[in-house]
Amino acid sequence: MKDVAELYEKEQFEEIIDTYKDSKKYEEILYVLSSFLALNNIGGAYELYKKRIDVLEKTNFLAAMNYLLLIIALLNNPEIAKREFDRIKSLPYISQEVEEFIQDLDQNYEKIKAATIESSETNYNYIEELNSDKVERVLGAISYIHENFKDQINSYGVVFYEAFSRRENYDLAKNFLLLELLSIGFDKEISFFKNGKFYYLNPKEYQQSYNNYEKEVDSIIKFVKKTEKVTNLIDDITYYFVAFINDQIPTFYSSDDLETILYLSIRKAYQNVDGNIDEDEVVKKLTINEKLLIECENLFNNF
Repeated sequence: MKDVAELYEKEQFEEIIDTYKDSKKYEEILYVLSSFLALNNIGGAYELYKKRIDVLEKTNFLAAMNYLLLIIALLNNPEIAKREFDRIKSLPYISQEVEEFIQDLDQNYEKIKAATIESSETNYNYIEELNSDKVERVLGAISYIHENFKDQINSYGVVFYEAFSRRENYDLAKNFLLLELLSIGFDKEISFFKNGKFYYLNPKEYQQSYNNYEKEVDSIIKFVKKTEKVTNLIDDITYYFVAFINDQIPTFYSSDDLETILYLSIRKAYQNVDGNIDEDEVVKKLTINEKLLIECENLFNNF
């Protein structure tokens, strides 16, 4: 049997449906759902969802809900919408996160419905854009998904994975796709060659580390914005710092080492202005790792 991910990459949607329509494996069911949607067979997607409702909702309830709401929006059938909403609202307690989602169910649905209407009116195919050879189009598609489907971002793991896998060269677009996979904790092995190293990892195993790392990076950025006195440097410092950090992921630096990375970002930013970096208020508070400083100096020449 051919691998479902390989078939999806080749857009063999009909073969996926024929081969995996009876599967009870969560990931394979998602691929079949996505294939029905890709073929604009919304009725088929809905029938499959109902057939595999236990697997979908017991494995990842919120991700399943986002698929269901998208299907309902595309069906545009008020009776089905009412029946499903009544069912969802009568479900027993699962978790506080689920309760909050259900409380905002009508609003979540309206957002998805509005996005599907807008997408059909503009004929903007974000899946096609996500797989474009052009970096800017991929970044635009990622931005579009976040703007229009922010509440159901976890259900887009498959499309991010496929776009990541199809992209041969490790460029900025592939890097952003990697960040998406790490952020949502996509549960599938990926491999790639980046910055002279070969990586083979499962984003789900890195998710918690990545999310904690993001919080730490955000904290440093807030510190810069609060402390930096040379205000026209703030944007440049933030850009260099975040760009370097993202470029190095899945390498995660310690809290102490992040101070050295921040120093290099500030030094890079000072190249654009007249001023004495030694008098900088942020720099005065940093502890510099001289060995790491030397190791990373050349890397900053790329930014």
